[in-house]
Amino acid sequence: MASRYRANGSKLRKRTANDQIGEEREITDLDLNAANAGCKHIGSDFPVPNLSFNVASFIVCCVSIICYWDSCKGGFVFDDSEAIVSNKDLRDEIPLGKLFVHDFWGENLSSNASHKSYRPLTILTFRFNYWLAGGLNPWGFHLFNVILNAVVSILSLKFFLVLISNTNNDKNKFSTPKASLFCALLFAVHPIHTESVAGLVGRADLLGALFFILSFLFYERCCAVDHEDNDSSENFSWKYLLLSMAFCCIAMLCKEQGITVLGICSVYDVIVVCRIDPVLLIQTKLTSEKEHRNGSFKMEKGKSPLWMKGLIYRHAVLLITGLILLLCRWHIMGSSTPVFQVLDNPASFEKSFIMRVINYNYLYAVNAWLLIVPQWLCFDWSMGCVPLIKSFTDPRLLCIAALWAVLLLLILYCLFGKDLYYKRILIMGLALLVVPFLPASNLFFTVGFVVAERVLYLSSLGSCLIVVLGFVVLSRKGPTGQKLTGGLMWFLIVVYAARTIQRSSDWIDEDSLFTSGLSVCPLNAKVHYNVGKVRTEKRELQMGEKFYREAIRYDDGRYEEAEVLLERAVKIRRQKCATEKLYCIAQFIQMLILTLEIWQQRSSHICYQGSQETHSQGAIRVLYHRWGKYDKAGIHYKRALMLEPRNENVLQNVQKLKRAMQRLSNGGSKKKIRK
Repeated sequence: MASRYRANGSKLRKRTANDQIGEEREITDLDLNAANAGCKHIGSDFPVPNLSFNVASFIVCCVSIICYWDSCKGGFVFDDSEAIVSNKDLRDEIPLGKLFVHDFWGENLSSNASHKSYRPLTILTFRFNYWLAGGLNPWGFHLFNVILNAVVSILSLKFFLVLISNTNNDKNKFSTPKASLFCALLFAVHPIHTESVAGLVGRADLLGALFFILSFLFYERCCAVDHEDNDSSENFSWKYLLLSMAFCCIAMLCKEQGITVLGICSVYDVIVVCRIDPVLLIQTKLTSEKEHRNGSFKMEKGKSPLWMKGLIYRHAVLLITGLILLLCRWHIMGSSTPVFQVLDNPASFEKSFIMRVINYNYLYAVNAWLLIVPQWLCFDWSMGCVPLIKSFTDPRLLCIAALWAVLLLLILYCLFGKDLYYKRILIMGLALLVVPFLPASNLFFTVGFVVAERVLYLSSLGSCLIVVLGFVVLSRKGPTGQKLTGGLMWFLIVVYAARTIQRSSDWIDEDSLFTSGLSVCPLNAKVHYNVGKVRTEKRELQMGEKFYREAIRYDDGRYEEAEVLLERAVKIRRQKCATEKLYCIAQFIQMLILTLEIWQQRSSHICYQGSQETHSQGAIRVLYHRWGKYDKAGIHYKRALMLEPRNENVLQNVQKLKRAMQRLSNGGSKKKIRK
């Protein structure tokens, strides 16, 4: 049996959990120092020269601008019409203070019609563009987006530099690690960013990413200063910490995802700065508790090490900041979440919990695939674009299994891998992949979309880091691995850049944008409707009619009334000869289809959410009444009275309907329906 006494007779003190964690930290300090000494060897065999940070930044900036320059030729497309063209918040007559009580689309946040998207600083930049150009000049808006994306790409180089080399590299004389440069280049040319850059509404994502990275860099600086002073001082770098939290607030005022930087900072602090191994921590705590219960030693109280105090203080600030921001956001939303329709996010309305979870996981797999192979890009993924999984025999379940198999392997390596340095970087890559995506995951609240490429802008930081780490591992497989790595990396960058340039050209006008969606989402009624709308505006009436019919066919509601109205409108169109009249009738077709589309959405909204009365419901009642379809009008009046029994307008119209039906039953003249 081992002696509990030293040679001089003094009793040995049992090591506490903090002692063991401290010893592990000293060991990993040595490992990290060795890694830092050789950090420039990470990806050192990549086929690029050693470059200074300034030169590397210039290259990344140029590549980013080249990829998106064509988008400057574009106009206001898709959601830009509502967020910019029709948004009165861009005009001088609206006081600046109103921007902070309106949502992203210019609606009052207290309104039931509000989308609850609160991005006042993004709207402020739109207003700046409007003031600078003296009006709605799309070129200036697009140029701002292209430059902003280039700035974010440069900051991503700094971001990857910190993660991979564990240094801020403030002095330009130091070389930029090749792996960091490849990460930044991959980020700059990633096609998943096209919607955020070429679509003006995506500026919210660009601004959010800008301040997200700035917040992280200041937090990293705070940790670095605290780490340097740990041995001699208990003063912590509040200046950098508060600046980091300020940039987090700004990021959230640009895009809601900005708050997720707090989670990234927390992971970085625990895993990279304090170098805490979760597995070792759990094992140490369990061992200590077991021995304590057995009475084998007595826990001794002592001073916590300074690095642990710094960790606690910084996390207290992170927690307080996060709670304040969430409470403020909840208050701004009027203490209620936005309400969406079935067509916006069908998976969230699945009655079966199991099938709902399965469909959510399939959407995660689709998002992961878009980050790896961004070929299927569409402006809108709603209305049947991604059919729901209804059966356990659906082959798409294999996609879910593949996703979780890969994630499980990566997580197991992060927990039990031997290379401490690389597994810490991999943990950061996984955190960057997952944490910014959480607000869009349907885990905490229902979102109003199925898949949205713009929400993957920040997550692509993690995917780029993981891909480059994979290339680093491949390059270690001898000369053949090095050659294969170089070829694959340059091939990937060239292919991504070409796809980005091509996709950027799709966003130049609505015709090319909507038409491109047909190949990706052929079952999406909204895609067909938008193509029909554009064709009709171009006076290509036969093509417009064709796509309108397709929109009706793919519409889940399958309203026969929409088909009847379209037939009438087409019949009128064929009877007219004048071009201007044809154009007006084409616009009438649009109005009919749009009215019925809105009616369908609002009907679904009432069915599933118990919504208040809407204007579209009132419009459809009046139309049925005037066309003499009294039975259908009566159904909608009854529904209206259930929602608002004291609505005077509804009550008056009900009386009119009763009188009309009475005249009809008495043999009176029936209203003629125009044909």
